[in-house]
Amino acid sequence: MNIVWGACCFNETKETITNFFKNTIETLSDKGYKVYPIIFDAKFEHNQEDIDYISNNIKDVLIIQNETNIFPNKNYGVAVIAEYAHRIKSDYLAIVDPDWDVNEYTSFINNLFLPLESKKADIVIPDIGREAGRSNMFIGKVAISLFYPEYFNIIKTAFPGSLIGKTERIYQITSSDFYHYDWGGEWDVISLAIENHFSIDSLPIAVKNVRHRSNASKSLDAYQIWKAIFSNKGMIKRYSNMELCDCHIKSFDSLSEILLKEELTAVEQIELVKKYATNETQKQLLYMVLYPLASILEEIDYIPVIEKTNQLPYDKEKIKEVSDLAIYCVKSALRKTNKSIENIHKTANSVANNLWSDWDQKTQWESLENVKKYFSKEGIV
Repeated sequence: MNIVWGACCFNETKETITNFFKNTIETLSDKGYKVYPIIFDAKFEHNQEDIDYISNNIKDVLIIQNETNIFPNKNYGVAVIAEYAHRIKSDYLAIVDPDWDVNEYTSFINNLFLPLESKKADIVIPDIGREAGRSNMFIGKVAISLFYPEYFNIIKTAFPGSLIGKTERIYQITSSDFYHYDWGGEWDVISLAIENHFSIDSLPIAVKNVRHRSNASKSLDAYQIWKAIFSNKGMIKRYSNMELCDCHIKSFDSLSEILLKEELTAVEQIELVKKYATNETQKQLLYMVLYPLASILEEIDYIPVIEKTNQLPYDKEKIKEVSDLAIYCVKSALRKTNKSIENIHKTANSVANNLWSDWDQKTQWESLENVKKYFSKEGIV
């Protein structure tokens, strides 16, 4: 069996990348895999010294340098790596964040690959447990609860930062016209896998010290992932699933008591959160849920400037209860809107600006075509 072991790198140090690859390649080789390491260097202005260091310290690594000045581009990198894996006909493909602080590599690799090796799954989306941050709790958990409830106990953390699966299954997703190269691609992996009837599984992965970004940075994830959720062609049929979610949530503070009194539009909820939120965890309802939702529902025609702060953007102990409240908030906003799901779907496919992403089908196609030409030139066919 052979595997393409890849990573999309941006701010990681050359030492972090090298150590992670060395440890994982050694563990995979001990299991009998032939490993093909590949790195997508996501920066537009490349550091040749770092690239040379990595090349000299990871045997046979292929480094693909990004030549497209459009960000974020992690899921462009995923598409590039999947294209490579498809061309060399690898059995499996793994794209794993190299800054994961892994406790013990043997159990780490075993848990990633057990569902594939046992023929139980086509796609593995790791469960990172308590390390799951805002995108997982306020978007992934909410969308799965409302629209994909049959997967609630299967996909525990929708956006763990890593993806493992059969090469041709992942390639079918990343080569689809519906796959987004921005942060929306994180959701497309799930929705397109489900629409294509791929089997999905997840096992808990022991990682620690996952990096948590500022509100200003994470708001990009929110806008682009919500756009992907509603632009998904299967959403029109799945939209009615939200009526099956009872959203029976007990109030736990003054803000939740106010929000739970009655169903409100996204804009009405925004005003209440702005007025009554008492901590940063509650404010995540604005950044990760309500502003993007109100925009897609065309209840606001502006994109608010998200405050930049270096403080921890939320309290881990409070994030679960506030994310439960987010489920109610989204269902309430969607029930109160006068827009049909067909109109929401149309809007999600047409919104454009830097928050919604500078990627479009044309720039995606052109970027990947350039990579294909590179692979062909290098004899990777």
